[in-house]
Amino acid sequence: MESDKKGQIPLTIKESGWTVEEYLQLPEDGNQYEIVGGKLELRPSPTTTQTVKSEKARQVMTKTEEVFEWLQSLRK
Repeated sequence: MESDKKGQIPLTIKESGWTVEEYLQLPEDGNQYEIVGGKLELRPSPTTTQTVKSEKARQVMTKTEEVFEWLQSLRK
């Protein structure tokens, strides 16, 4: 398995030969798995900071969309 101390590089679980059928048999354990070039990789979970920043960005985009829709309604 390959790993980076900071958790930035995905772990390679199996070097090669993964099929879609094998992938579909993986447990629903909350981990993020991907097959890349025939290798199954476990993606690191986002950090708390990343999650908070992502939520704030979503809130800003939602508010921006609401303002845009309100401005569009004024033109009608």
